[in-house]
Parts: sequence; C-alpha cells; structure tokens
Amino acid sequence: MKIVAILPLVALAACGNASGPHATLYRSSSLSDERVHWASFNARQSGSYNRDNCDMAAGLLNRNLKALNRGEMPVRFWCESGDYKA
Repeated sequence: MKIVAILPLVALAACGNASGPHATLYRSSSLSDERVHWASFNARQSGSYNRDNCDMAAGLLNRNLKALNRGEMPVRFWCESGDYKA
C-alpha cells in the first residue's frame, strides 16, 4: 500500500525534469562592454531544441541588424547554454 502512495510522487518528480537544456540569447551593448539579456529559450523539448532555436534567432537578428545599419552599429547577438546569468 505504501508503494502505491509513493508512485504519484515519483511521477510528479519525473515531470519536473522533463524540460531539455535551456539556452539564453544575449546582445552586446552599444554603450558599454555589458551583455544584455534578450530572450530565454526554455521549452520542454529534448535534445538541442532550445539551443537550435536560440542560434537561429541570433543569426537572423545579426543578419537583419547588419543589413539595416550597414554594419555601423557594433551590436551583436549570441547564445549561451543554460539559464540567464547576470
């Protein structure tokens, strides 16, 4: 009977760990050497889903920024694995 009571707790604990590795998108600041948090990718997908989407967003943002300002603004976007770190 005790095992039956524990099984739902084990199932809930497993659900909490179901999210894949997170990724965070940062951008440089045109005013200082500071990095600025832009977005967090923390979907509950396995594998490299979050990192792949972050890399895609960074690439698109870098290309669009370069096209819009002809490379004059020294701002870039990049991804790092894990949650946001100040």
